[in-house]
Amino acid sequence: MSGHRPTLSLQILAGRAEGLADLLAHHRDLWDEAVVVDTGAGEAGAVAVAAGAEAARHPWNDDFAAARNTGLEAATADWILILDTDELIAPQDFATVRAALADPPSIRIMTTINYYGDPRHPEWRPVSGRYPAQEAGQTGCFLAGRAGLFPRRDDLRFRGCIHESIVADATRAGLPQATLDVAVHHYGYVLDPARNAARNRRDAALVRRKHAAAPQDPAACLELASVLLTEGRVADARALLERLAAHAPVDSAVTRGRFLLGRLLREGGDLDAAAALLARAVADDPRLLHCWLERIRVEAAREAWPRCHELLAEARARFGDDPLLDREDLRALIKTGRLAEAAATVDRLRSREPGWQDLAGLADRLRRLTGGGSREI
Repeated sequence: MSGHRPTLSLQILAGRAEGLADLLAHHRDLWDEAVVVDTGAGEAGAVAVAAGAEAARHPWNDDFAAARNTGLEAATADWILILDTDELIAPQDFATVRAALADPPSIRIMTTINYYGDPRHPEWRPVSGRYPAQEAGQTGCFLAGRAGLFPRRDDLRFRGCIHESIVADATRAGLPQATLDVAVHHYGYVLDPARNAARNRRDAALVRRKHAAAPQDPAACLELASVLLTEGRVADARALLERLAAHAPVDSAVTRGRFLLGRLLREGGDLDAAAALLARAVADDPRLLHCWLERIRVEAAREAWPRCHELLAEARARFGDDPLLDREDLRALIKTGRLAEAAATVDRLRSREPGWQDLAGLADRLRRLTGGGSREI
């Protein structure tokens, strides 16, 4: 209809009422309607109604897709935006979301910033500084893409009991995908440790169920391999990743599986196999920075420093001035004794990445290093 202003339905799954009123109020300037799917005892639904939202009841049945779809069936707006109770969008991005509603129908891929305090996570990075209010108190994160904004259509429904997605339905419907430069800030990993542990146990059981139902699905294989690694079952994870790495056609799950397998091979000292696998990975799908990082680490383990710098230059041409590339550059500079250049890189990083705690003592250590001293960082 000419002159129609596209409307937005904010969809939230809530098993408890805690924080829900604040979440709805935070996004009140963004949504035209909000649908809270209450998967708990009813308290979340009551809070939703009091806040001017709609409440949909879906008793929890170990199926995230089914719960999401209950919300979709209750929606009446033109577009759907998905959030959980431990997530939010920064107000500075509201206008970008609203502007996207005027675009032709598509699946908009947003970046989830998963705040995470442990830098041992294989995809950990320091916080960017782009969102000072949302990053306050956080040191790092890992990123993930999500199909978080899409048109309301009867042929779009979530699939998967966990890590549910509408992408399969969107592909069948011929809807294109496009990137939306909006972050979803996820705090679930930095909340109560006991709650995190309970969630991890539940999610691991659902991942196993998902994989049992679709053992050839690359995403299900990757998710189970990640669970096995978390549980310390490295041999089982490696066997699963080896099957996944050979999968065709290559998609994002296959590429991430190759990255994890390459990391395991490198850590196990099988550098030739790691190099071959990771070279294949970036040739087939060059979009994942972490595959490039692992390629660089393999060459560093070989002490093939010229090749390290070649790969760093190639990665920078593709991904820009990323702090994780700076970290690999630092390691190469220190290992090859180029300490003045390393110190300058640290100073530049400290000014650009003030939340990166590992840098705090590195400058002092660099000043103490000599040409004959230890070059471990």
